[in-house]
Amino acid sequence: MQAAVSSDPFSFGLRAAGLPFPSVTRYTLQNGDTVSSVAQQFGITSETILSYNQIQSPRFLRAGRTLLIPARDGLVVTLDQARSLESLAATYQVFPATIRLANQIPETVKSVRGKVFLPGAQVDPVETRLMLGQYFFWPTKGGRISSYFGKRDDPFTGLKSTHSGVDIATYHGAPVLAAGDGVVTATGYSPILGNYIRVDQPQGFASIYGHLSVILTKQGRRVQAGTLIGKVGSTGYSTGPHLHFTAYRYNRLLDPMKLFN
Repeated sequence: MQAAVSSDPFSFGLRAAGLPFPSVTRYTLQNGDTVSSVAQQFGITSETILSYNQIQSPRFLRAGRTLLIPARDGLVVTLDQARSLESLAATYQVFPATIRLANQIPETVKSVRGKVFLPGAQVDPVETRLMLGQYFFWPTKGGRISSYFGKRDDPFTGLKSTHSGVDIATYHGAPVLAAGDGVVTATGYSPILGNYIRVDQPQGFASIYGHLSVILTKQGRRVQAGTLIGKVGSTGYSTGPHLHFTAYRYNRLLDPMKLFN
């Protein structure tokens, strides 16, 4: 027998009297609140709040948003297919009985699917940095986003196209900084990106910096976040001085706005 745990986090099983998982607290964000300050107030981790509320990036949280605060730390996982409690518990190093209590799963149920709260489970360090928006630092000084990731009107043809990164408009010659620690794996020129640099980072991440006026690093060089690697220009397929920044993980395009600190 399997149970479908509700996809609505309000109905997670933390309400049963006498269990070590009291009711979830609803907290409305006030001006000046941050995820870390709320976490400190309730004595849990920021990762737990982000996971429990399925928040991809805290950058977009605003006053007035209601958050659900579980009584203890843990992780929410979404299971598209049924999975045995024993397998789930082994993967996340928690006790099956703890999962049952937290989600009010009857003893007769052997597998679960949907959203499941795993008290005491640890969030992967990379996923933590992604959720907290700490994996990439802003790759220049100042500037503004002139074009976002995703579908847009091509600035030359006016036709719909997919923009592989974000464009940061700033002055010609502005410093371009490595967004994270890594190794420079490519530098060169292309008709689209103009002068560009690629930096490969740990955990399968990579970043590309395009339209540079000057490249100030070399292939094979190890860089740290904040290292000066080039200067903003308008080389290649460009209408004016800006930095084109692309982010990948395992060769899959990511939206940089969800990664920036």
